[in-house]
Amino acid sequence: MAPVALPELTLTVNYKLCSCFELSCNYEQFDKIKNIIFTSHAKIDGTVFLENVKVNFHVPSQDADLLKKKLLEVTCGHSNLKFIEEKFLY
Repeated sequence: MAPVALPELTLTVNYKLCSCFELSCNYEQFDKIKNIIFTSHAKIDGTVFLENVKVNFHVPSQDADLLKKKLLEVTCGHSNLKFIEEKFLY
């Protein structure tokens, strides 16, 4: 069998500056909050279900202010949103 020449592959990874947050809310608010996070170009990094729900997520930094505003509106200010850090993620 003759060797087959394969085209050279190039992998490009685009990193974006992201804002990382932790949010604590009650169980009734969690589904609404999860939907807002997913529709705001954000990604959930982890969720802990205890007395309240704790959600860690990141969002591109240019979208962070709008997402914070949406989260405050849907929870009527009754969630605990905490900024953690900014870092480059893909």
